[in-house]
Amino acid sequence: MYGLFCLVATGANLGVRWLAKTLAIRTGVGVETLPFLFALVSGTAVGLVVKYLLDKRWIFQDLSRGAKMHAKKLSLYTLTSKAKMRA
Repeated sequence: MYGLFCLVATGANLGVRWLAKTLAIRTGVGVETLPFLFALVSGTAVGLVVKYLLDKRWIFQDLSRGAKMHAKKLSLYTLTSKAKMRA
């Protein structure tokens, strides 16, 4: 399941990047640095949230709710995922 969730999150990430880039080109903004950065950040954010929600529910069996709890757990999840990437 973990591998499948990685693929789903990667697909969401790349899909949002493609959409942001396509919209930037079609609206005449071009493919300059700002649209590229927007696509990169938005794709990464969407992929991270998708992976967090899938892992939270299906990998960790965490059924907790509430915006405050999600914000805290998502922050910790983000920090630990970035630490893993550097190692």
